[in-house]
Amino acid sequence: MLSVVYRIKQQCSFYSNIQYNQTDLTFSYHLITENKTWYEAQSYCRKIYTDLVSIRDQEQNEAVKIAGMNSSDSFWIGLLRDDWEWADGGRSAYRNWDADYPRTPNCTQLNNGKWRNVPCSNILPAVLCYNSKS
Repeated sequence: MLSVVYRIKQQCSFYSNIQYNQTDLTFSYHLITENKTWYEAQSYCRKIYTDLVSIRDQEQNEAVKIAGMNSSDSFWIGLLRDDWEWADGGRSAYRNWDADYPRTPNCTQLNNGKWRNVPCSNILPAVLCYNSKS
């Protein structure tokens, strides 16, 4: 398991449709190198950490990419096709799809910093979870 800390400053965020102010938020990323489907990965992250990683902007995408560098393969992130929302309920207009994506499948993996959607039943060799602290 690899852990990376990423600190951002935000004026306000939306989480589960509740607005709250944040001055300093720290995300700790945890790369779990275990074979899991998307739903198994989500369950694992929610049990041990906070959730599958969500990505709000290019800077955070780069931090997530760095956190996943120890995985030579793709890994699950928290974007789910249900109006393309993050597993943790957060919303963001930021997207970083690979060429020719998104497609029909409903779950998202990160591959070399780009997003690809694949069937949720696929088994990937790694998962990126996060914790957050104010």
